[in-house]
Amino acid sequence: MFAKAKRVVGIGSWQSGNRDGALEIRASLENQGILISGVSLFLTCREDRPDEMVSIGLTIETPFRPKCFARVDWRQAPHVNQSALCGDLQFIDAGRTHVHRPDLYGENVEPIEYLKQNLPAAVSLDPVPGSFADLLDTAGTLLNVDNLTEVQTPPWEPRLFI
Repeated sequence: MFAKAKRVVGIGSWQSGNRDGALEIRASLENQGILISGVSLFLTCREDRPDEMVSIGLTIETPFRPKCFARVDWRQAPHVNQSALCGDLQFIDAGRTHVHRPDLYGENVEPIEYLKQNLPAAVSLDPVPGSFADLLDTAGTLLNVDNLTEVQTPPWEPRLFI
């Protein structure tokens, strides 16, 4: 399902997430007008951190709970591929802006083990998207989501320190 072209169904607005200060959008996906069962899109960010700490990903239903199987992280904490599940990418620093893709886990790794470890392998994005709009365009291409650029910019409210 990762490689197939997808479209977001009913892109909603940013809502308060399950973590304090988080904003998120969750949406269904379709392929050629047919709803994709068990696969969905999410976008998350921090309300008080404009233009950083954004994740855009795809989740799949598993027997355990929904698990992310592909994700683009923009201006997050640095990601170093530490797990042996990373195969040839082990110990490579993917930087603050990177993509986690299903094709990155090492040979002879069961996909469910990769999902349970929260996508341990990533590769850096170059060039780094310069704006939220650029991020949507890049993530749409990487995740094969045609209309991702229709998502509205988050209602960021930076904290003022006095």
